Amino acid sequence: MLNRLNSLQVFQVLRFGSPFIVSIVLVRLLNQQSIGLFESLTLIGTSFTFFWVSGVINTFIPYYHSVEEEKRPVLIFNVYGLLVCLSLFCFLVLFALKPVFFNHSRLSIPAAKAFQGHLYFYYLVYNLFNAPSFFMEYLLMVKNRPKAVVGYGVFSFFIQILLITVPLFLGVPLSIAVLILAVGSFLKFSWMTGYVLKISKAVFSFELVKIFLAKAVPAILTLVVGGSMPYIDSFIVLHFFDKPTFAVYQYGAREMPLVLLMANALSNVFSGDIAKSHSDQNVPESLEKLKQGSKDLMHRLFPITIILIIFSRFLFSHVYSPAYIGSSVIFNTFMLLTISRLIFPQTVLSGMLKNKQMLLFGAYEWIINLILDFLFLYWFGLIGIAYATVISYYVERAIQVNYLNRIGYAPKSYIPVKVWGLYSLAVIGVYVIGVIMN
Repeated sequence: MLNRLNSLQVFQVLRFGSPFIVSIVLVRLLNQQSIGLFESLTLIGTSFTFFWVSGVINTFIPYYHSVEEEKRPVLIFNVYGLLVCLSLFCFLVLFALKPVFFNHSRLSIPAAKAFQGHLYFYYLVYNLFNAPSFFMEYLLMVKNRPKAVVGYGVFSFFIQILLITVPLFLGVPLSIAVLILAVGSFLKFSWMTGYVLKISKAVFSFELVKIFLAKAVPAILTLVVGGSMPYIDSFIVLHFFDKPTFAVYQYGAREMPLVLLMANALSNVFSGDIAKSHSDQNVPESLEKLKQGSKDLMHRLFPITIILIIFSRFLFSHVYSPAYIGSSVIFNTFMLLTISRLIFPQTVLSGMLKNKQMLLFGAYEWIINLILDFLFLYWFGLIGIAYATVISYYVERAIQVNYLNRIGYAPKSYIPVKVWGLYSLAVIGVYVIGVIMN
């Protein structure tokens, strides 16, 4: 039986499946230089969009449940307009910064030809329409349409895979394949716009936007200072290493997607529930539901994490190619993030709209990560970047848990401590054994 939580989790899995399949096709059809080029484009696009898209959407969910029923259609229209304006601004900034990001004199001949073919511009067009389209699944979620969430995910991501892989398979240049992908993103954006106009009230409310932004800006800044670190890490690797090495890092520097996607889905759903229960003075009940939901997730995802750590070398050498076996070491280290991902103090803080506190905690994590990046890069090499990421995330979660404990919400009220502790020890144990054996 589909509900808001599992439908969004299915959607998130489908979202991962699209770039994963595309990455496999790229390995089969393109050389490492071209893959590194495409990954560089993806890095630039997501670096400039993830923080405001996620910040606005993560604020929208609890805020939507906290406002009066009659204000919600107006809220939807104004949040949609905000996302569109931010996406257009981002497009203009990235277009102006093209000489900064890509100096042709530093690129190989194939790369330079690719950009002369307008690959950079085509990707920006794709990013322009794709970024605000992430709003669609959350609109379906708050409207309690779980079947529509899954149906939309299956259709949109299947089409996205075809739009990029089929042209490449037929021998079309990468730039033209990205142009076709951009056309697809425009159609998806148009679909979302039609739905927004159907369920919203097309009235601009400066007062509502002002109040919403007061909540959203700290959440956006939190992602800038905290969530930006994976992108900063990638830029550091891009600076110190060549593009083939960068491609190896990028393919390994990915958390187990089921963990990240399903955990984010659970967090988004329960932040809305906590916001509603906070208004009704019934927080303990919603925290117990969050605890049970995270416990169920642990039983499903921790065993998969352990299996992936054990078989990562085999998977990278066979799913991709032997050239990417070095990615498995980085991937295994990122698997340790599962330990911090499956506890949800940030969900409680978000549901209570304590975005200023989350901004402060994110700043701590950002500073720690940046310092450790350069120290560990010097001491351990490329793998040091992964170590720095894991440690800084652990520290941030510890700070969040401690803060909630100080304001009266003990860890055991929303974390299944024993289950989490046993699984965490198992993951660390398997990881250490793998390091010793390899």
